[in-house]
Amino acid sequence: MARIGGAFPFPQAQVQEGGPKIELASGGVWYFPPGEYLVLCDAGTVVQWWDPIETRWRTFIAASNGGYISADGFNYRAVNTTG
Repeated sequence: MARIGGAFPFPQAQVQEGGPKIELASGGVWYFPPGEYLVLCDAGTVVQWWDPIETRWRTFIAASNGGYISADGFNYRAVNTTG
């Protein structure tokens, strides 16, 4: 059963059910659910991680690049920087 509340938007993208592409509107944000991911960003999207020391979001994967992340549900997010 889906969980409503917390940091996740409603509804969550069901990546494990064959929907591997996340499309964000201008300025949109999507938090990665717990798990491990191979990420490829388009020209307008970056992946950020939460830096608890500086208490701010920092870019981990820049636009048009890819990488591997291991998310706990709150430490990584995808952000559409266009608009």
